[in-house]
Amino acid sequence: MSSKSEAQLKDELTKIWSEFSVIRATPDQTLVLDPEKEPEDGVFSRFLGIIGAKDSKYLKVAFVHEYPPYRSGWTYSHELGRMHLDHVFQGKISTSYYTLDEHTADRYAAIEAAVEDGNHIIFTTNETLLEASLKAAVKYPKVKILNCCVHRRGDDRRCDERK
Repeated sequence: MSSKSEAQLKDELTKIWSEFSVIRATPDQTLVLDPEKEPEDGVFSRFLGIIGAKDSKYLKVAFVHEYPPYRSGWTYSHELGRMHLDHVFQGKISTSYYTLDEHTADRYAAIEAAVEDGNHIIFTTNETLLEASLKAAVKYPKVKILNCCVHRRGDDRRCDERK
């Protein structure tokens, strides 16, 4: 940074400012030095309540992939993460994955199938699934639908935040 001019720094900061503007300041922050101990399943219970799945004993998480894991390192890495969730949170989280069929690549239908199977959170793992993710998020407001892609700014991927 020390080798850049003031104009260059200003230009670069202007380009990334939108990333900072999505961070919301909360004025009611307090420092808790002695937090209350959470029950073992506290985080899961609270999260299930937030998404309207209080009657469920476990969180259902789905991953919708554009390509099968053997064809894409990006998809394979998401599959490793999904399997890790299954292993670490065994009995508290149930995961599944959906891959688009090469002959009928109906992105919205794949997401809708994940919703119909009762998933509480759906991760779509490709930028090409963003439009279908947004459409499904509007139709199914109780399901959290999150799109993971590297070529878009953060504020473009917040499918689950609706006003």
